[in-house]
Amino acid sequence: MSVLSQVKLPMVICNPTELASEINQRLPYQNGSVPSGPSSAALWVEPLADTWEAELINISRTLSPGALLVTIVSQPAARLLPERRGWIGSPLGFQLGGLNQLRRALARAGFNLTASYGIHTASAIGFSLLSQLVERLGRADLGDRLHFAASLHYCSTRSMAGLAMVALLFARREPAS
Repeated sequence: MSVLSQVKLPMVICNPTELASEINQRLPYQNGSVPSGPSSAALWVEPLADTWEAELINISRTLSPGALLVTIVSQPAARLLPERRGWIGSPLGFQLGGLNQLRRALARAGFNLTASYGIHTASAIGFSLLSQLVERLGRADLGDRLHFAASLHYCSTRSMAGLAMVALLFARREPAS
């Protein structure tokens, strides 16, 4: 949000309506709105299996060369979150190979992937659960250390990123050739 807040009118596509008000607090927008002219940035939250290809075409037509596209994709582990269970739609990231399919499509649509992160990784979850357990056993000192370890592992760019709850992709629109 901090990167996109500096853009005058970023394009925003937020598929889960449950997140729209949260995003609007940080980045005022109208969901699915297309700026009147080329935009220098876009936020795409939760591409859906049924509509992502059409949305990507819309995004690639709207973004000017050099524009930033930030994409937030739930991965299969996100199914474990109680608040996620009630959301409607079929997220592309829940599909086997969905995230890789999106990465390839971004490249074909003229986007250069500049960064990819896994947020809320499996190791962070493990450290956090272990922290809670040892605190209940009366070892607040160990619990605090494990909680700190969880925060250090919250975001990853390495192999654990694939086991994270959410993928965060940053891509730049390449100039037309």
